[in-house]
Amino acid sequence: MYKITHSLLASWQYATSEDAAEGAYDSFLSTLRGERTEPTEAMLEGRRFEDLVNRIVADTTVNESEEGYLSAREIAMTVYKGQPQVKIEKDIILLGEEYRLVGVLDYLKAGTAYDIKRTSHYEYGKYQDSTQHPMYFRLVPNATYFVYLIFDGSRVLTEDYWRDETEPIDATILQFMDFLRANGLMDVYQEHWSVA
Repeated sequence: MYKITHSLLASWQYATSEDAAEGAYDSFLSTLRGERTEPTEAMLEGRRFEDLVNRIVADTTVNESEEGYLSAREIAMTVYKGQPQVKIEKDIILLGEEYRLVGVLDYLKAGTAYDIKRTSHYEYGKYQDSTQHPMYFRLVPNATYFVYLIFDGSRVLTEDYWRDETEPIDATILQFMDFLRANGLMDVYQEHWSVA
């Protein structure tokens, strides 16, 4: 049995897209090999903002002059009383092969999954082709609604998806496996993503 995460699928999806930046394929190979990489400044900004939201939700001491405080407070009010950092694993079988889907939801509340995003540039529909909401719909059978809560540096925006309007992640996983086989990468995947 082998693990699959949204991050792995997203890395592959981006690396093989037409608008992939230089080095995206090498980054995907690093992810496939399970190599730890230094977080980018954008990733660090995202973590700082999410931490701010979590501290507001937990009602810990927060300095209201922190960058993004009002937007973090708005998001915190949305996810308040939700279950934070929900780690989920689910074993599935596709075409006779066993996989373990693994993920961590930012918040889960009353059948709605929430993911907090910090981005410097946002256009509506940015996450439409993301593997994230299809993956979490597969991981959380009782979730009917997925909401991206996005802070673009000045305001909070939302992008939301319903389960019954979302293509299941299964087809993407099968395409990923076909890609690995066609490119001689199945051994690398099996070496680094095996369930111990």
